[in-house]
Amino acid sequence: MRISGTTRRLLLGSLAVLLTAAVAFRPAPVAIAVSGEFTLTYVNPSVAKGTNARGASIFISTARGTNRNTGAGKYLSTARVVNVDTAAMLEGDGTHSGNATFAEGSNTLVKSFAGTTSTTMVKGRPESTFRGRWRILRGTGRYAGVTGNGTYTGRFETETIYTVAWAGNVSM
Repeated sequence: MRISGTTRRLLLGSLAVLLTAAVAFRPAPVAIAVSGEFTLTYVNPSVAKGTNARGASIFISTARGTNRNTGAGKYLSTARVVNVDTAAMLEGDGTHSGNATFAEGSNTLVKSFAGTTSTTMVKGRPESTFRGRWRILRGTGRYAGVTGNGTYTGRFETETIYTVAWAGNVSM
């Protein structure tokens, strides 16, 4: 059986369109619930760097630790965490914001975060807690293209150690 030149061109053109569509097709990302917690220790002392217009002390700090996945699967299950943040505090209360980098070898995820800190006196000692929202800025390796956001809460265990619990949804 012979195929004419016109039929051959139509078949090859249709095949090219089908192959292009198959290669370009990507399933829609699926949103999954994720959660974890980590305890961080300050790498550098959190020293006041000045005051803002309200008289709040401005702090810049870096802390490190390891994440523990508290949800299903292995999402960021043993990632090293580096938190870099700034805070404006007035009598133990204020705001904070920064970036948290989670790393598992060459797989990294960077989240931005912002929230508030509150301090109350309990049995004559200050107890500071904090809460806020996070969102994913970027990822590499297995986390390239991941998007998502969520919330976090935490507390200071000592002057240099704090614990954070986080939860949210990501699309991978």
